[in-house]
Amino acid sequence: MKKISFIILAMVALVLTACQDKDIDREAMKLSAPDASQITGSLSGDDYIWTWPSPNAQVTQMLVSVYRNGTLSSSEMVSGSSYTHKNVPTNVPFEYVFKLTDGTNFSTGVIKNYLREGATSITGVQMSQVDKDGGYDALVEWNKAVDATSILLTATNGVRTINETLSGSLTSYTISDVNTGDTWDVTLVAQNEKGTSLSTKSSLRIGKTAIGFLSVYATPEELVENGDDDEASAWLWLHETYPTAKYVYFGDINSTDDIEPYRVLFWLRDLEGVGEGEVFAMPEVVEAATPFIKEWYKEGGSMLLWSHATVYAEHLGRISLDEMKGNDRAIGTGFGGINNDVWKMAVELYPDHKFKKDHSSHPIYKGLEVETNADTKLIAFKGPGWTEDHNCLFFNLPSLWTGIGNTEEACYTQCTQTYGVYPLGTWDSQIWWVSQMNVWEAQQGNTEFKGTLLCIGNGGCEFSMKNADGTPDKSAHPKNNIYQDNVLTLAKNSLEYLKTR
Repeated sequence: MKKISFIILAMVALVLTACQDKDIDREAMKLSAPDASQITGSLSGDDYIWTWPSPNAQVTQMLVSVYRNGTLSSSEMVSGSSYTHKNVPTNVPFEYVFKLTDGTNFSTGVIKNYLREGATSITGVQMSQVDKDGGYDALVEWNKAVDATSILLTATNGVRTINETLSGSLTSYTISDVNTGDTWDVTLVAQNEKGTSLSTKSSLRIGKTAIGFLSVYATPEELVENGDDDEASAWLWLHETYPTAKYVYFGDINSTDDIEPYRVLFWLRDLEGVGEGEVFAMPEVVEAATPFIKEWYKEGGSMLLWSHATVYAEHLGRISLDEMKGNDRAIGTGFGGINNDVWKMAVELYPDHKFKKDHSSHPIYKGLEVETNADTKLIAFKGPGWTEDHNCLFFNLPSLWTGIGNTEEACYTQCTQTYGVYPLGTWDSQIWWVSQMNVWEAQQGNTEFKGTLLCIGNGGCEFSMKNADGTPDKSAHPKNNIYQDNVLTLAKNSLEYLKTR
């Protein structure tokens, strides 16, 4: 009986399937796929350009989707008869899918592949101004090339141009006799028997190099006596490391002339036992000086803003206060306690496993040990001990500015290339999104501000870890954090980088 029932059920299923097949409206594709043989590409400089015949009246656009190592990187609707993939790296397989559309219907896709062979790009490029009798030189440094037999260097200030072919083993080059007011743009291209790499660029503005340390305390003695341990230690370290650096009381800034001598201003602000409102608000002495600092910043002055000072970016007009307050954020102001974890900061993004953005070679991380795992790269900044956990960081702003989802490469591209904001470091839990403003850089972008801001909002980057009983350790070289040297290296690298901006 069971066997008969099974046969009957199978026959019913067969009949239903046949009926469903008849009910489906099967129609041919409304648009034919593009002719693969007529889609051709060629490398032009660092860009790869695909071209095809002009579409007919029925077809209005071509959808081009780009896959990197099998993962979707971008999609773009193209109205003309060409698509340019900009800044193509070497030795990375790309797959391109082309689909014609009339605005409603899409054709099947045609797949094209391209891998740019050649040397690996130069990394870690950093420029610095070198004083000498009677003037300056400009020093260009970079990491040792991976597989280059030679390096092509081009340097120009718009009037004078240098073209050199260097040995692939070199890691530096000196541009002699540069002048105050010059901006030198340098391009490095590695090459070997397979071809040339994607170019790496850097720039240096020649001029003053003085550093000023901002404080709400009238004198350095008052800061060390009465101020926060992180703020006091930052000044003691700066004064020892840069003997010519000057202490600048906010109350002494009454015009832009008072800060005109400085290339970089450094402000570390660390608040304890207060609410968020006190972090966003500025002391009267700071508010009074802000119009002059803002004008100096517009004209090219750069700032290192550390801990709770990062919110000063909105008082300067670079970031909207409403945007900072209206989105998720992490602002710590507690007194802290013992935390024996090691805190590491991620310096490589991996949004939704789609693409990676590696910032480990940024000049601010020069010389720091980088740990690599399958998902990201990490740098340790806090060891076991008394931890204040004074984060001052923000989420979701890149997506808010761009209107693009925070797992899309286009969000990162527009945030950096249009808005000039680079997310350089995040919690390791935040690498999956272009979101967290933890350690970040604000270049000019589409704003009126010619200067650069570097913002260190990571709670693990304390300038001074307190003693085990919670008492302060005010020193140029605080002793309690086993990763203290990493914090100080980050600070020195940041100042040196800002001196090039």
